[in-house]
Amino acid sequence: MKVLKYITILLFSAVLLLVSCKANSYAENRKKEKAKLSSFISNNNLIIKEGVNDSLELIKIDGPWPEKVYYKTFRGAYVRIDTIHLANRQPAIGNTIVMRWKTYDLDGNLTGDNTNPTESREGLQFVYTPAGMTPSQGWNDCMPFMRHDCQATYIIESPIGPPEQQQAVISLVVKVLDFTVAN
Repeated sequence: MKVLKYITILLFSAVLLLVSCKANSYAENRKKEKAKLSSFISNNNLIIKEGVNDSLELIKIDGPWPEKVYYKTFRGAYVRIDTIHLANRQPAIGNTIVMRWKTYDLDGNLTGDNTNPTESREGLQFVYTPAGMTPSQGWNDCMPFMRHDCQATYIIESPIGPPEQQQAVISLVVKVLDFTVAN
């Protein structure tokens, strides 16, 4: 009977240890993700703008933004406009958006790509909803800076990225290669 009691206590302790390790792993992964993103921003000498005045300054630029300049949205997505024509249409709530993109981890490794015409000739299509989850909150937070036929770079942390990015707990760089306001 004593042996059974010790085995039960040992099993309970092992389960408790596994549960507590699993609970800490997300917090530890987020801490590592934040540190890696901070290093990425510092090592690449990125200039981060935020707030109303900075956004007003940037949305008036017809063409690429100054080198290494990113705007940080209120939720924490970073956007940089690589090519834009201010005369082109801006996305509005309910517009169908078609995007072709590539994603990279912060080490520069390709993690996603929808530019291969044999796999997805049409690109990612979604209806723009400012607080929507499709494709993700972070991507939608960058939409107000976009215009039809522009190109941009987003840096998205895991909590505001698509579900697979949230599960991996990694920040991604999204290169938007083709942006279409379809309707």
